[in-house]
Amino acid sequence: KIRGVLSGLGFSETDYARPINQLSGGQKSRVGVARLLLRKPEILLLDEPTNHLDISAIKWLEGFLVDYPGTIIMISHDRYFLDQITNRIFEIENGQLIEYNGNYTQFIIQKKANYEAELKKFEAQQKEVQKQEQLIRKFKERGTEKLAKRAKSREKRLSHVEMIEQPKLFKA
Repeated sequence: KIRGVLSGLGFSETDYARPINQLSGGQKSRVGVARLLLRKPEILLLDEPTNHLDISAIKWLEGFLVDYPGTIIMISHDRYFLDQITNRIFEIENGQLIEYNGNYTQFIIQKKANYEAELKKFEAQQKEVQKQEQLIRKFKERGTEKLAKRAKSREKRLSHVEMIEQPKLFKA
């Protein structure tokens, strides 16, 4: 198993006997990944696991992680790698944890759809608020007591409306 993992991560047989302090920084990182993979923890935490790996090592790691029996929590900017490995994505945005089912491509599609739906809600609410404010101004301008009461009633209702925040600009 050790030889298989080391070989998969790009080490040759001649590297097996070398002391760790003689390895490059990238090799030391790969030794750390190998050590972690061989322990097979129930929860595997990976931060940018494809850094310092060549294409063949990334492909090997991809295959290893797809078959991994435990939970993998990973942070990565490698979109292709995420597409191959993930089946759920969690995003922290504005202090909220949002769960998306699927790989990275599906996450982008769902996130864009959520953004568009939130933007529509926001725009509809803004339109309604403007309409109510216009009516309030009109009632106040007319100056009758009855219309002034209507204006106050509408202002009170408007003050109790929970305002929707404008969604952050969607960036893929």
